[in-house]
Amino acid sequence: MVVLKWSSAILDEMIRNKKKRATERFADPAHLRPRIEAADRLRDYVLRTYPGEFIEPSLADFASFQHLPMPDPDDRHVVATAVAARATFLCTQNIADFPTSVMTQLGIRRITSDALLTKLVKTNPVEMVRAHQRVIAWTPGTTHRKTLEALRRAQAPTFSAGMEVLLMSLGDLDRSDLAQAHAAALTERDRALTGVRPPSSRPVRASDLAARRRLASGRIDLADQRRRGDG
Repeated sequence: MVVLKWSSAILDEMIRNKKKRATERFADPAHLRPRIEAADRLRDYVLRTYPGEFIEPSLADFASFQHLPMPDPDDRHVVATAVAARATFLCTQNIADFPTSVMTQLGIRRITSDALLTKLVKTNPVEMVRAHQRVIAWTPGTTHRKTLEALRRAQAPTFSAGMEVLLMSLGDLDRSDLAQAHAAALTERDRALTGVRPPSSRPVRASDLAARRRLASGRIDLADQRRRGDG
């Protein structure tokens, strides 16, 4: 759905800020040390898992917008990375330091993480449900509700609300078999799109059938809009 790009300078700034906030919040070394170590683990994880997503801007990338004023010159390296990546979006919570006038001239849309994720829910609902389900499966001890609440605290309230509506269309969030309902919905969608409807060997509950139809119908409508050029 998206191709992520960032630079070593962006990663360094993120880790440095995480450590700074931890130092300001925790004076006790017993509480501070684990958070510093967690920041270092995050750096190692990003470097190890996403090596192909790093792109380092050149002097020409910086020169392409040197005539444009920015509130904080220290943020120019972020814009230069977006220019080097030929990015469609620059995703940041720091809206004020990336003026619309500058970004418009560069052909890059500044967007918050909440707005970007909300956009993906609207354009790729099935894929976002699948991504959410993977997070639940990979995170010990979490639940759908805990994850949605974490998203709200992480400054993504609109996205969290949209995901909640989407997940509720599959059934009660407290259901232990929500993953199975989701898988069944994907199967129903694929059958509806291809016209192939093989016989099922197991009885289908009315609630599951209704959930499948809701998700499948929404996906078909989206596909039809794209074919007509409306979406």
